[in-house]
Amino acid sequence: MTVDEIEYDHRFDPPTEENLRKLELSREETAGLICRDIKCPICGYRIMRAYTTEGCVVAKCQRCKFNGIISLRWFRRQTPSFRNRRY
Repeated sequence: MTVDEIEYDHRFDPPTEENLRKLELSREETAGLICRDIKCPICGYRIMRAYTTEGCVVAKCQRCKFNGIISLRWFRRQTPSFRNRRY
């Protein structure tokens, strides 16, 4: 992997060789995994994307300002209760 293959803000220094190696290992590990969206439990806005079903993340919703810990284990599937909600 070269520095030209990575998207980053060029105002900052390019990544070091060690970070390039870690990025390459990360890409290889996630090559066979399925990416899924993690949505806000309050409004249904897409907060992030995840490749695993284990662990916890601290997330903040840009739409409703929900700020909290989300367990990836419990938010694997979401019911469509937020889809038809009117504001």
